[in-house]
Amino acid sequence: MERTCLECGEKLRGRADQKFCSPQCRSSYNNRENREEAAYLRQVNKVLKKNRDILTRLNTKGSTKEKRIRLYENGFRFDFVTHKARNQDGTTTYFCYDQGFMELDDDYVLLLNNKKELF
Repeated sequence: MERTCLECGEKLRGRADQKFCSPQCRSSYNNRENREEAAYLRQVNKVLKKNRDILTRLNTKGSTKEKRIRLYENGFRFDFVTHKARNQDGTTTYFCYDQGFMELDDDYVLLLNNKKELF
């Protein structure tokens, strides 16, 4: 049985488990296979970065009480966060990387800065 390159169809010579005739074909094949997933991740990261930028811009003091509607007006997406932390009092703080917010009531959120040395 003749083996052929998964990308260009050229006849393969060499190792029995070889799938591609060259590094370029391997790269082209993998880029095409991962294109949809990579595009999705780029979109999610764009939203997360925008959320972080909004929190950074509105939180000038390290801890700021802000109207929830102001975040919405700036394009903030409350459904996109990187992680969350449960506080001792049972409330939850949501984060976009190092910038966070905690819901106070229907109209206000508390913006928090959580810059720590991670690396």
